[in-house]
Amino acid sequence: MRTVSLMIAGLLLFQAGFVAQESPPSKRMVQVDFEAAQLDEVFARMAKQLGYKVLLSKSVDPDTEVTMVLGAVSPEVAFALLAHELDLAIELHSDRKLIEVDEEGGGYTFYGPYTYDITKLSASFYAANAVLGPPPKRDAELPPARESDCISDLRTAMHWALGLEPRHTAGVGDAAATCWTKSRERVELEELIGLLSSDGGGQSTWLKLQSETWKKMKESQMVLAVQAQTLSEVVAVLSEKLAAPFLISRELLYSETDTCSLDLPELTFLDTLRVVCRQYHARPFLIGNVVYLVRDDDHLSSYPQIGYAVYNVAQLIEDLKTKSAVKSDTLGRDLRQQVMDLLETAILNGDDSDIGPVDFGTRILVRGDMQVQEIVQKQLIALGWKPS
Repeated sequence: MRTVSLMIAGLLLFQAGFVAQESPPSKRMVQVDFEAAQLDEVFARMAKQLGYKVLLSKSVDPDTEVTMVLGAVSPEVAFALLAHELDLAIELHSDRKLIEVDEEGGGYTFYGPYTYDITKLSASFYAANAVLGPPPKRDAELPPARESDCISDLRTAMHWALGLEPRHTAGVGDAAATCWTKSRERVELEELIGLLSSDGGGQSTWLKLQSETWKKMKESQMVLAVQAQTLSEVVAVLSEKLAAPFLISRELLYSETDTCSLDLPELTFLDTLRVVCRQYHARPFLIGNVVYLVRDDDHLSSYPQIGYAVYNVAQLIEDLKTKSAVKSDTLGRDLRQQVMDLLETAILNGDDSDIGPVDFGTRILVRGDMQVQEIVQKQLIALGWKPS
């Protein structure tokens, strides 16, 4: 029997939006309060609360022991954290009222091709040529292109934002794209296409879920004084102060041997958290409304539930072209690349993680939680960008 302890401090004392999987966001909640419970019992109890059935793959050990105390949270957030911690694939099928649990990389029972209308998306993609200039000419010696530029760039955006494999996508012209997806991915891909098509860009649902907690982290003030305490003990204090749930990853919890003493002046909660994380070699992320602490060498940025945002920089590029002393057919595309290089430098700061921007016409997609998006927005505003 495998034992996994997930240390989650504090109860959720406020409500936010919830993640769309097979249906629009709802206000349903599950009570997550498990002490040394077996994995099959954990899913059975949550399924009962939702009125669902559970399909547990034979490759998953039902006797795995789990301790997880969250309080009342949305099932999407609870399952996302459970999946990441236990290396599972968990699909919530609202239309079938079914929770499918498999080992990581599994969950393919209801996996199949799904076709998306991309007429509006392709129109906005090619309209960008008026700002960027003509695309590079194709080498006449190369074989004919198997797909349009729009489909090609959509593949990259899908992989970057949602982790979907590019090879599972095909398009016919610029009217429709077919992608092999699982239930959850279908809704998330529809959202991505909508954001890339929108004049104003916008934030993914996962990113919006972070807004309430992020605002409190920036605006709350606190004084922290602790003597020879473990990270778990300090997190309990932080969770009570913020009135929000914290999760310490299993890898960070298992390596918890150090104690620290801190005597900090009054700081914002966010600054206090950053000091604590540095002392305990941890790194904070937001998954929904949960503050998730992982080891400082864990690049959680590749996790789709971190969230992403789409920025329309068409007007910014036009303004930069007007101010530029350089005049060329490629100026628009050159400026877009320079903006992306600047954002990548600001986000990564020499880090070798795979987070960063990708382009789609005059849209720039940036994966990352609210901490990352705030850096991006400040950089863009400094260049002259105006939020829609």
